[in-house]
Amino acid sequence: MAARTAEVTHNHPEGVKGAQAVAAAIFLARNGETKAAIKTYVEEKYGYDLSRSCDEIRPTYAFDESC
Repeated sequence: MAARTAEVTHNHPEGVKGAQAVAAAIFLARNGETKAAIKTYVEEKYGYDLSRSCDEIRPTYAFDESC
């Protein structure tokens, strides 16, 4: 369902994938999963590297309109 609703406003596969990852994280959290389990799921299922903090990302961050 996350993909179907995201496709309306996100005309890029990465945007849809991001919406799916957020929806999955919310679903898992609402069903009692731990932060560690949610992090592992999102990293494995969607291929995101969640090992860095915002402060570590900021110095080299560049906007990418795909997601």
